[in-house]
Amino acid sequence: EERWATHLALTGQGERCLELGAPGLAALRLALRERSPQVRRLAAASLGRLPATVDAPERRAVIEALHEALADAHADVRATVTLALGALGAEESVPLLIAHLDDEPVAEQVVAALGSLGKKAGAALLAALEAGPLAVRRRAAVALGRTGDKGLVPSLRKGLDDPEVPVRVATVEALAALGGKRPVKVLAEQLASDPAWQVRRAAATALGGLGDDSIASTLVAGLGDSFPEVRSSCLEALQRLGQAPSDQIIEVSRALAGEQWDRVVQLGPAGVELLLRVVGETATDPRTVASKIGAALALGRIRDPRALPALLALLRDLHP
Repeated sequence: EERWATHLALTGQGERCLELGAPGLAALRLALRERSPQVRRLAAASLGRLPATVDAPERRAVIEALHEALADAHADVRATVTLALGALGAEESVPLLIAHLDDEPVAEQVVAALGSLGKKAGAALLAALEAGPLAVRRRAAVALGRTGDKGLVPSLRKGLDDPEVPVRVATVEALAALGGKRPVKVLAEQLASDPAWQVRRAAATALGGLGDDSIASTLVAGLGDSFPEVRSSCLEALQRLGQAPSDQIIEVSRALAGEQWDRVVQLGPAGVELLLRVVGETATDPRTVASKIGAALALGRIRDPRALPALLALLRDLHP
């Protein structure tokens, strides 16, 4: 039976090995050390489908063998091993998987595996989000979004304070993936105030998918964003929520996009909220600065009293 199991393992017949029980599992574990990467990969894939009826000692032996195989020189083998560990759902695999978040060739599989571990991986992923290198922090945020654990939302918000744009974008998308009402307010704040247009765009898209029409006014204000990518995402989000803006607001947005300040002034008070959004932006790139100047001058010409606090605040702007 052992010889037959070895033959099956070496010829990629993992399912039949699993049917043999202990001899088949032993053969698959040994196959993880074979010279052929293809044999090792197929053995790992089979072990990831370990039946739930396998007793604890056998299961532990399989997990230990897969842990050892994470050091395999071939990326496709490591990728398969990673997915197998995720499928087995072993909490003891979390530290090793976290350590492989910076393993570029298999990073996607590591994120998938950690996400499938759910709550078991939550604490370790949060630690990686706060302290790892940029790529690790971004992938940790993605994995947190795949855990399905809504209880992670308050802690996941820390990723929005990360200095790197890709991490903040990944955090926004993770909060949206976890869903519910809790992320809505913080995502609305991110849309209104994040200095990076990529993050604002991600926040607008996320809000459109959360189905909460209470933030429609925030999305309407986003139609005055300096970047067309953000304006487009805000409009799409409003349409998804069934809160399409009026034709007049859309016309104001288009005029702002083209820096047609005379047209904005002609539209009068209808454009004030969007102009206030422009002058309130915190980014210092040339496009944003130019838009803020144009918007401030337009507000002065419209003479709407709602603009006074924002215009006074601009006197303290760091940009001369």
